Amino acid sequence: MTSENSRGLDLGTLNLMLEALGEFTASALPEERRLELDHEDVCPEEIVRAMCGDDLGVQLVFIPEEYGGMGGGAFDSYRVCERLARIDIGLATSVFATFLGCDPILFGGTAEQKERWLGRIVKEGILLAYGATEPEAGSDLGALRTIAVPLESDGRITGYRINGRKQWISNGSIADVCTVLARTPGGPSWFVLEKGTEGFSTATPEDKHGIRLSNTAALYLDDVTVPAENLVGGEEGRGLVIAQRVFHLGARLRRSLSRHLR
Repeated sequence: MTSENSRGLDLGTLNLMLEALGEFTASALPEERRLELDHEDVCPEEIVRAMCGDDLGVQLVFIPEEYGGMGGGAFDSYRVCERLARIDIGLATSVFATFLGCDPILFGGTAEQKERWLGRIVKEGILLAYGATEPEAGSDLGALRTIAVPLESDGRITGYRINGRKQWISNGSIADVCTVLARTPGGPSWFVLEKGTEGFSTATPEDKHGIRLSNTAALYLDDVTVPAENLVGGEEGRGLVIAQRVFHLGARLRRSLSRHLR
């Protein structure tokens, strides 16, 4: 997804990006290699990361210009995913998962959080995942079971201890950073979790019937402690509002698709 206020890329810039992506993926993933990966149900992580490297920088499309990105709009995100899906829809899913995982920060983060995390996406090409879906609740965000308990010191909240499970998460086991929705005393809230944090692990990727080049895995959160500054927006209870803004952008993406296909 992208910033709600973005006017999008100019057509020339967009076409150059699409052409570069097409050339790279056609070379890096010839049909024989795609069929092999599909048979083995393996995500080509090295190719996904290469697309987020200095030469292509596909992740720059959806990052606002003030944070070093290209400032693309919903239509630009759609066209990028469409172009990648011509090669393989699983590849497109892997890129879109980073777009989606970034959205809670983009739409709900503090200025400091945007500077930190969007800056890392731009400079380091890190991969993200969007951790909302749960085994029992599915996509019913009002039925969350993942819990974040505040940790206090001298009457001040210094962090949170998170416990729960997330299921069917695109980029689940390859993401460097996950945005995760959890219940707090103030209501559902988003948190930023980094790979390697103690207690944070992932399951073996799902063996799927289709879209097999995308990585889909469960997230396990067992007494995961994060600092208070990893609470998106710095305020509890804003999780569903932020999620609604993300879904609103999803609707805009679908409208862009509809107009494009007319």
